[in-house]
Amino acid sequence: MSVFLHVLVLAQLGVVLVEATYSYHFHGTKVDFSTAVSNCLAQGQALVMPKSQLEFDTLMATLNNDPSWQSYASTNFQSFWFGLRDADHDREFSWIDGSPLEWTYWHDGRPDNFHGNQHCAFIYQRDRYYNKNVIKWGDVRCGAMLPYVCQIATSSCYVSLTGNSGEFSSPGYDQGDEYTNNLQCDYFVTVAEGQAVQITFQSPFNVEPSNGGCYDAVKIYDAGYRNTLLGTFCGNSPRVPVVPASSSHQVLVRFTTDGSETRRGFKATFTAVTPKLTLFQRTILDAHNEHRSGAGSSDMTMMEWDDRLARLAQEIADRCKFTHTNTGRSNKFGYWYIGENIYLASRWFPSAEIPQDVTDLWWGEKEFYNYNTKACRPGEMCGHYTQMAWAQSYALGCAYTRCSTVTDAGIVLPKFSQGHLVFCHYGPGGNIGSARPYKKGAPCTQCPESHKAGCANKLCLR
Repeated sequence: MSVFLHVLVLAQLGVVLVEATYSYHFHGTKVDFSTAVSNCLAQGQALVMPKSQLEFDTLMATLNNDPSWQSYASTNFQSFWFGLRDADHDREFSWIDGSPLEWTYWHDGRPDNFHGNQHCAFIYQRDRYYNKNVIKWGDVRCGAMLPYVCQIATSSCYVSLTGNSGEFSSPGYDQGDEYTNNLQCDYFVTVAEGQAVQITFQSPFNVEPSNGGCYDAVKIYDAGYRNTLLGTFCGNSPRVPVVPASSSHQVLVRFTTDGSETRRGFKATFTAVTPKLTLFQRTILDAHNEHRSGAGSSDMTMMEWDDRLARLAQEIADRCKFTHTNTGRSNKFGYWYIGENIYLASRWFPSAEIPQDVTDLWWGEKEFYNYNTKACRPGEMCGHYTQMAWAQSYALGCAYTRCSTVTDAGIVLPKFSQGHLVFCHYGPGGNIGSARPYKKGAPCTQCPESHKAGCANKLCLR
């Protein structure tokens, strides 16, 4: 149901008239969190984000007047996904659009991360039978199956683009005009299944930046693949931003502006291209960059895929030896040294599940690393984390294999038969001497000379 609100909302001080910014759409099909986000994006919308008590009350008032929600709620536990998650698995929740979390509405005792994997948020009725009016936020595992609500700004513009190629631009660009304030424009690009989408910005590109961020922004999402954010772009650089190709055949380009300056804007083309990476490769690359973007670093580079490193990793993984390779990693492929992380699990995962499991474990060593002393807690490991967080390592190649028998220093490890072994190689390698893995500071303010083409997702671009 689409409701463009002037809705009466009951508040503590009485009845108030609310002029809402959004319309809301309830979807009763139960999906996981990532699918909910992607499904909303595919419609030019966003998973709902109630960022104030007023917006939350407006949302619930809308749903309570929606026949589809009424029908669902009459026979089901009242709950649905909304756009809040703990992306870095550090107990710090944030909105999926990157805006700051300035208001919360958790149930008592939440979030509690009860099972150790509750990294997504949902809105739910805590006690269905005895306290029906208490509907607030809770945390749950991201793979849970729940209905969801999408929102769209009533002032938004939406364009659907299909075919092998085409172009689009911000409002007024082709007429030589500046864009206006308070916009949300969505450009949803679809090419043939089995193809990927390459977005290319044209010159001039002029979108209002802030100090270390963006007041106005062009955000590009891989809408058909985990809703991965391919980049957030703004600025007025002589070199236009470079966008990585998608992994899926659908991309959402979302252009938002605030209420301050207006500028010329942007123009871009889209082209159907052959996907460069497998699902495993794209997922583990994205997982690395997601963790790196949250490090609080001023010089962290965005990792790129290197097929040469991946082939070397596959060759070594196929040996089914849970041992670091000590030879053949110096002065190779143009890197003075190649770093290496390895992982072994006692059970077999689908390829799409391996990367998150692996990178979460490696990055989890962060709690044992003392940035100030540059030392690891005695008896613990930190090397996997510091290699993942090594700012100057910009190339990645990983591979996995299923092993019927795994050995370590020639000794068979029976517990790990039929498990999987993962090797990741990094160029250039990290963990050099007693150096810290990165510099602390505002994102992209101390990018190395090789990575000053721009900034995306708090990472320096090459």
